[in-house]
Amino acid sequence: MKPQELSGNRQSVKENTDRKRKRKPDSSYRSTRSAKVQNINDNRNSSANKAENRKQEGRKKEKRVVDKRLYAPVSGDIIPLSSVADPVFAQKMMGDGIAFLPEGDMVVSPCYGSVAMIARAKNAVGIENDYGDQILVHIGLDTIDYNGKGIELLCSEGQRVKPGVPLVKLDRRFFDSVKADLTIPMTITNLDFGVYQPLEGDRAQAGKTPVLERR
Repeated sequence: MKPQELSGNRQSVKENTDRKRKRKPDSSYRSTRSAKVQNINDNRNSSANKAENRKQEGRKKEKRVVDKRLYAPVSGDIIPLSSVADPVFAQKMMGDGIAFLPEGDMVVSPCYGSVAMIARAKNAVGIENDYGDQILVHIGLDTIDYNGKGIELLCSEGQRVKPGVPLVKLDRRFFDSVKADLTIPMTITNLDFGVYQPLEGDRAQAGKTPVLERR
């Protein structure tokens, strides 16, 4: 190929390349691109709306229920704290409240609220109700000595609960064999005496019988 022809071809290629660079997108390209961008934005908005709806549904599910009453955590006889064979509870060192002589093996939540504390030995569960009151359900007397043996934990810290939701299950055969005192004191640990008043009755059904009412 002659030098003149080579030079001419190079010039032709350059001109074609320049024309391609300067060529503007036609209207169909712009429409397609615009539609894609709009579709992306629509998907983003849809995802954001779904996320917001999920948040609102979560808030509805976690809606607090204000109930002035505390319910029996176990089925059995109701007794005053002064009858509990432990001066810590009988003298109300852990707050005012009430106690129970359980007949079954289930201990349930006495109120609407959240599980705030679980003792390492699983022998006590603390619940904060929707008033901010701290309710302590103590499973038996001196059961800390068994380091959790005989108690099956059925709840977790932070769990939302309501009356009747299981907290622990007791191995009655084990506790009978060691002659443990399974009296269940229930106290309000962060309030002055008299804020909760006992309701009438000497028998209770777990999660159903109201036993104390907030004034």
